[in-house]
Parts: sequence; structure tokens; C-alpha cells
Amino acid sequence: MVLAEEIIFFNNNQQKLANAYPHCFLIIKGQRVFGGFSSIIEAYTSALDQFEIGTFLVIKTLPVIQQTGKPKMLVRPSFFRSLLHGFIPAKRQAAWQ
Repeated sequence: MVLAEEIIFFNNNQQKLANAYPHCFLIIKGQRVFGGFSSIIEAYTSALDQFEIGTFLVIKTLPVIQQTGKPKMLVRPSFFRSLLHGFIPAKRQAAWQ
């Protein structure tokens, strides 16, 4: 896979990179960051000055949201029963109640 090492590095260190370079475009080559930039154009042109095209990754950092607790139910089960009425046999619907 092209740029596999860079993508794996970014995925494994996403939270650290987002904290160090909040909302920045990063240049990643191998397992090293070569700067954070405010725009993708700045990052890309800087990367082209240093590296051959196709050998680096430019990617934006975004904070990773940690979800805690139980997810909230957005739709009540009765809503699904009314939607599926007629599509599922009554015997199976009884199990939902």
C-alpha cells in the first residue's frame, strides 16, 4: 500500500499529533512529522520543496472525541415497531414488547 507507513504512524499517534498541532495540516514522511501548516497549499508546497511527489502524506489533525458512558437512544423502540408493522410477523414483534 502506498504511504502505508505514514498512515499507520498517523493513526497510531493521532491524539498526540492533534494536541501538538491542533487543526493543522501535517507533512508526514516515514514516521516523522516535518511541520504543521494552517493551509493545505502551504503544507503541500513546502513538502514538494523537500521531497519527491508521492513519498509524503499531507493530512489534517482533528481532535479525537472520546465517548464515555452509554450511548443515548435517539429513537424509541415503538417507532421501529410502527415502521416495520406489516413487514415482520406478529409473533416476532411480540418479542420486542
